[in-house]
Amino acid sequence: MKSSEHGRHGEMRGVTSKEATGVAGLPETQRAGTSTQMSGPTVSVGLPVYNGERYVERAIRSILRQDYRDIELIVSDNGSTDGTKAVCRRLAASDPRLRYVCSDINRGAAWNFNHVVAVATGRYFKWASADDELAHNYISTCIQVLIEDASVVVAHPMTVDIDDEGTIVKVWASQPAADHPTAHERLGSLLRRNHQCFPVFGLMRRDVLMRTGLVGRYPESDDVLVAELALHGRIVEIPYPLFLHREHSGRSVVVNPSSRSRVAWFDPSRAGSIVFPAWRLFYEYLHAIHRSPVHAPERLRCYLELRHWLRRNSVNMLRNLARAAVEVGRRASVHGGSAPASSEMMSGPTATMTSRGIAARKSLTGTRDPTCPEELEPSCTAAGGRGSWTPRSRHVSR
Repeated sequence: MKSSEHGRHGEMRGVTSKEATGVAGLPETQRAGTSTQMSGPTVSVGLPVYNGERYVERAIRSILRQDYRDIELIVSDNGSTDGTKAVCRRLAASDPRLRYVCSDINRGAAWNFNHVVAVATGRYFKWASADDELAHNYISTCIQVLIEDASVVVAHPMTVDIDDEGTIVKVWASQPAADHPTAHERLGSLLRRNHQCFPVFGLMRRDVLMRTGLVGRYPESDDVLVAELALHGRIVEIPYPLFLHREHSGRSVVVNPSSRSRVAWFDPSRAGSIVFPAWRLFYEYLHAIHRSPVHAPERLRCYLELRHWLRRNSVNMLRNLARAAVEVGRRASVHGGSAPASSEMMSGPTATMTSRGIAARKSLTGTRDPTCPEELEPSCTAAGGRGSWTPRSRHVSR
């Protein structure tokens, strides 16, 4: 996934007045954010950050100036060592809707993304990145779609790329549709071709999100999450460019170009491990389908849709094996004939790995997974049910 400062994006360059106002007819009480629940805000926005001093103020201000005001913003600082803490505390002091929490150490991106979900209280949830921005009517536009259609689990607008100064440099085309009436059609649409993972930053139903594997400890886990959300319901793209995605040299997918470095970004405890990224994705897609709420015949059709993904990724799976064999041989020569225990080796149809994989299997059989936030421990330790924890661009990045 991706993880910040900018001025006013209510006035978006090249966006029509209709696009700037989003869905017409939203009642003023909802646009102003009058809460219908006594227990807390309607919408929770979770913003994980690590060393995001450069842009985080712009990201936060774009959320707090939403015309839908019944929100809470949870900023989770993953042990930043720059000026992020000072910026966030200053902004939190000026707006009670902003809640700032800080970890003493960097626990990895997966932990941080899932932590903001664990402490959220709203009926609807949205992840935000510490370097992106939102048009002022992002939430009001998306929430109207979710209110009007119970079959929709995620609503997200079209996306534009912005540069360092906030100037629009690219308008993205619509992404593959995942709004079909059946789960296997939605899944097949996502698996048939590569696509940007913008829906993971959309507005979603939090109760549905909590029944998924959330963000896993491996690269491209957001692709798996979006696919799993599609198994629960429709994902709708709104034809207004309200998501302002910032391209810059500090993005995590830029500074972590290899699969191994990205694994360490998601979970620092796995730094240096031998990885099988394509095999891991295949296993996680299988697991997501297995725990989905669809009936047996539809689940079988979903399994069959994986043939599209296998067709596109079979070469990568072979390359994973070849690269791992080379790395195991190199480590064996360094360590006098045996690979170190930190190697992740495939083990049978479950596609778990030795050493690290043993810990992953324990997390599915009742032993706590250390990357799972403590608040989510009941679902993390469930033995394989729908709420179970699974180690899980426009991807979860930054």
